[in-house]
Amino acid sequence: MLQDYSHVVAALIPLPVMDNAVDEGDVIMSVGDATLDDDHRRFFSLVRMFRDCPGGPIHELVTSSMLFILEQYVDGHFRREEGAMALVDFPGLAEHAALHAKFRDRIATITRQYRAGCLSAVDGLPALVEGWLKAHILIEDMKYTRWIRSDLVDRRHVAMLSIDSP
Repeated sequence: MLQDYSHVVAALIPLPVMDNAVDEGDVIMSVGDATLDDDHRRFFSLVRMFRDCPGGPIHELVTSSMLFILEQYVDGHFRREEGAMALVDFPGLAEHAALHAKFRDRIATITRQYRAGCLSAVDGLPALVEGWLKAHILIEDMKYTRWIRSDLVDRRHVAMLSIDSP
């Protein structure tokens, strides 16, 4: 079984924030709130870090740390988004939350498999996260853009939102 040093390394991997709309390839995505857009940018930054992860002895340590960060971002961002939708009585909240839960479970499964020693569990992770995120933002998140009020979006760091998890 792999050692989990996530708590040590997680703080060492910076996730940059940009000031413009999320721009991934030829697709520009913005949900109309800077904090939610920043979360999305950070997900894409994490995907790039996964792709750039070096091989060799450091690979397992970095990958384990990135999985820890990904789980925090998934949980914290989804809580932030669902909380903002709940405050405006967004009618599609239940369906949106179900999509989040399914993706959260998928990431948790991959993480468990990797930590149990199945190193190949993360082989397709960058493509999975990037593909899911692009589709989710462009289809599902766009449904709430007219509803969300920026003054109701929780501005705390996703790690703090993740701590509030039940």
